[in-house]
Amino acid sequence: MRESARIFISRSGEQAIVVTMHVNEAGICFEDEAPVTLHGPLAPAELGNRVHGAMAATSRREKDLSLTKRTDWPAFKQSGISSVAQFQRAFIQIGIQSVNDSNLIVEVAGLPDADSELQVVAHASATAPAKIGDAIIRVYEACRDRRV
Repeated sequence: MRESARIFISRSGEQAIVVTMHVNEAGICFEDEAPVTLHGPLAPAELGNRVHGAMAATSRREKDLSLTKRTDWPAFKQSGISSVAQFQRAFIQIGIQSVNDSNLIVEVAGLPDADSELQVVAHASATAPAKIGDAIIRVYEACRDRRV
């Protein structure tokens, strides 16, 4: 199974929410119910270690997603922000996933805005959490500053 996680980093860089991704029997990915919040300044090594741990917790779980509402979104609830739209403006979403079943290389992909058509992508070795953290910071800064 390919491991995956998401990290949502505030545009100020002072807060990050790390969440494990799971897969249901229909093959649909969904967030774990227990995201972890980190407070800045955000260090690449800590980000990489947290994301590496979150990815290792990926599992196949049964969950009926037809009953969930937008406001049930675990990362949004963890943020404490009052609306989903405000959360999407305040945080940059970055997805981290293994590129193959051996889980040796990860792809780090971020969206400058929630409705962006283009994304910023970097790759790193899954066996080097600090390199994952470096890739996350590079993607975050490119999305935040809108430059590569």
